[in-house]
Amino acid sequence: MPQSLLRNHVLKTLSSEDFALLRPSLHHVELNIKDQLEVSYQPIERVYFPEMGIASVVATMTGGRQSEAASSATTA
Repeated sequence: MPQSLLRNHVLKTLSSEDFALLRPSLHHVELNIKDQLEVSYQPIERVYFPEMGIASVVATMTGGRQSEAASSATTA
């Protein structure tokens, strides 16, 4: 897909040279509600560039209570 047609603002605004470096590693994936994108204290294996939807960071505190620490929303 041409860079100009991407819906992710970060990818769309990269210089063409920087985008060309990333392009071979970009893969489209469909995510489901509550998919876990990373695991605490584990190496980050993938980076996601959402095109639409909502993503959030949920912090688990001592005792197991959870709180949303950050969120990001994108629209088409």
